[in-house]
Amino acid sequence: MCPKVLLSSFKINSLWITVVYEEGPVLLANSIPAASMEESRELALEALRGRGITNFEVSKAEAGADLARKIMSQCSDSIKLSYEGMPAFTRAVLDCVRKIPSGRYMTYKDVAVAVGRPRAYRAVGNVMASHPFPYLIPCHRVIRSDLSIGGYGPDPALKEKFLVGEGVQFEKGRATVKHRQAQDK
Repeated sequence: MCPKVLLSSFKINSLWITVVYEEGPVLLANSIPAASMEESRELALEALRGRGITNFEVSKAEAGADLARKIMSQCSDSIKLSYEGMPAFTRAVLDCVRKIPSGRYMTYKDVAVAVGRPRAYRAVGNVMASHPFPYLIPCHRVIRSDLSIGGYGPDPALKEKFLVGEGVQFEKGRATVKHRQAQDK
């Protein structure tokens, strides 16, 4: 018997977040914070489709609300994630990015070097663009090598807003070097 997959949307701090999880709870996917419930839900559904999950039940269970609150406060260490079906490279990239502290950033190339694949920076970008745990795994903290923002879901300006909110400074559209996270070797 397959575990029941639940989908819940919640408004927290004036933004909507949608979480998809199994009882336990184990997070399967989430949206980035969005202005509307519809946008939030569509982003989460896109992540589900990417993982081949098509059957779920809409729920308002407290477990979903707790996950949403933890995601919005970026308490990622206390959330159990499902990496099922993800390639080893994707898992390594997500584990690396999950460790970038608030107020810091790495470039796509920095992440590629940190996971032992220094020429795979475009592949890192692909993982960031399509992984199911945005914001929780802070893909907004990964930027281009020229220190410009790069893409971020439907709204790259939101990426800069999140970084500025965490204390990262920008000059002429580029992040200042003092906020760059040292590469793990």
